[in-house]
Amino acid sequence: MKHTAKRLKAGWVLFLLTALVTFACNLPNLSRVTPTPNTGLSTLPLEATPDVQVTPTPETQETPVIDEALPMIPTQAYAQYDMMPYTVQAGDTLPALAARFRTNVGNILADNSILLPHGQSTTLEPGLELTIRLNEDPFWDAGVVILPNSRFINGLAAADLDVETYLASTGGWLRDYSDRSGEQPVSGADLVNNVAANYSINPRLLLALLEYRLNALTGTQTPNSFSLGNYDPGRQTLGRQLSWAANVLYNAYYGWRQGAVTQYTSLSGFTVNPSPWQIAATVAIQSYFSRFQSATVYEEAITNGGFLQTYENLFGPVSWDSAVEWSLIPADLRQPYLRLPFLSGLRWAYTAGPHSGWGTGYPWAAIDFAPPAETAGCTPSQHWAVAVADGLIIRSEDGLVLQDLDGDGNGRTGWVILYLHVFPDGAPAVGDWLSIGDRLGHPSCTGGTSTGRNLHIARLYNGEWISADGVIPLNLDGWQVQEGIMEYKGALSRDDQTIYPSNLGVWSSQLTADP
Repeated sequence: MKHTAKRLKAGWVLFLLTALVTFACNLPNLSRVTPTPNTGLSTLPLEATPDVQVTPTPETQETPVIDEALPMIPTQAYAQYDMMPYTVQAGDTLPALAARFRTNVGNILADNSILLPHGQSTTLEPGLELTIRLNEDPFWDAGVVILPNSRFINGLAAADLDVETYLASTGGWLRDYSDRSGEQPVSGADLVNNVAANYSINPRLLLALLEYRLNALTGTQTPNSFSLGNYDPGRQTLGRQLSWAANVLYNAYYGWRQGAVTQYTSLSGFTVNPSPWQIAATVAIQSYFSRFQSATVYEEAITNGGFLQTYENLFGPVSWDSAVEWSLIPADLRQPYLRLPFLSGLRWAYTAGPHSGWGTGYPWAAIDFAPPAETAGCTPSQHWAVAVADGLIIRSEDGLVLQDLDGDGNGRTGWVILYLHVFPDGAPAVGDWLSIGDRLGHPSCTGGTSTGRNLHIARLYNGEWISADGVIPLNLDGWQVQEGIMEYKGALSRDDQTIYPSNLGVWSSQLTADP
């Protein structure tokens, strides 16, 4: 495509032209395993998979590095106004704890003034022993911890697993599975790796789900249909089922993390109130099974003899390693300096406030910007997006670019920036080092789905998505993301200026990058 450079014109004249195109970012479509267009997807007919328990016989087990058993949810009987003990988990925040215990931040601070003398922080210190007053009668369900958070995220605890090698040691159908419905065949290992990378979910969890539902690691007969719980005829493929399951897990994990979701109602009508002491990873698994199982089968899945048994049969006993769990998110985590993702002096539009970093729903980790344009549509912009920080490029494919800010080449540690909709022609290669302000590529619609050219940007830390409007708000050149009344609506604020997003790129949504 031939691009002609034109000078940016101020005012409505330029963006009256851009109003012809919608700059909405609709994120990677869950029908895709990865943004790569060559992903093969099968078209086998859909049939319901019975809720059966399996007993895998693994040939390879994870060697646990553990110091104690999984924690139990307190069973002591509490009453209204009781002071309840709570051990802070990595990533906990005061707003989230207040939501889970149905109190407010002020009450928690008042009851823990010695432990929290400086008031509200970003993330609390893992292991801190708080007391929280119960302002109403107990409302939660009893339960046990299924998995700790380190076994949920695609962080350091997942680094020792090579999915392809592991599958080669099993006798199940997934080992030799190849989806050939696309332009290129996709192996079972690639399907798992892609979903794990895209959603930042531990591949062990995904493998255990495939075994629990489909006998993928021990069954020798490939199913005639695939179902991980979604019976939509449009999701008949293994890749789409796995993406759907990952999205459900991811929504519940971060909804609980952020205190945005403290209760859920199953599709069959029963309500689950997780204990305020519960672990986000366990809430995610509970939420997933509630989406498609009856109350009886749900209870079987979330007890020690259900999904957890399948996981332990595959990867060995699951226990609690405080050193690992508490290292996931440090106390008082702060974002490093990040600049706006476009060249200085240019005026871009803020087109979407906080929304999903990947897929749909929580976490609202991303925001979008759109460059000036002279034509409507999805052709790549002539303007350049730029790196928001110094860092190493660790992934670059079909519109998706990941930049590792600590430069160690390991996306499971430290801060990582995700850029989406970067046109491949001109995008950096894996191994390239970009300094802050270096040209990253041209915004487009490439990667996922989008109704107009834009740049989608999000953050991860140690493998966890960081909400754009949470206690560590996304800050670009001092423009700080504000919480919105709903997804996509959060504003940008700096000093006495506030900019609200517009998917049409109207003048009031535009801002200029500092020199």
